[in-house]
Amino acid sequence: MIADANNSYAQIGQQGSIGQGFNDQPLTIGGVLKEIQTLKDKFKNEDEDEPSPYQMLEKATVLQECRVFNDSNVVTNNPKRCCHLITKLLHLLTQ
Repeated sequence: MIADANNSYAQIGQQGSIGQGFNDQPLTIGGVLKEIQTLKDKFKNEDEDEPSPYQMLEKATVLQECRVFNDSNVVTNNPKRCCHLITKLLHLLTQ
């Protein structure tokens, strides 16, 4: 089994290909990297088209709004508001 793995690695190193791609053409490492880059650019462009609803958040305002977490009645009676505030906090953390 180890010999088979070593043989496979040797074939990849010699031929520069990993397996078969589309239309029975050899799948090369360069081809895979090129395809990944193309997909990355495609999804990057899709993300830029939609503006984030949390784009213009101010940290101080969000922190002031989060004071409602001190009141247990607000937390238990209004879970949608809590989820919205937590989402705002997470957005600020990822910036």
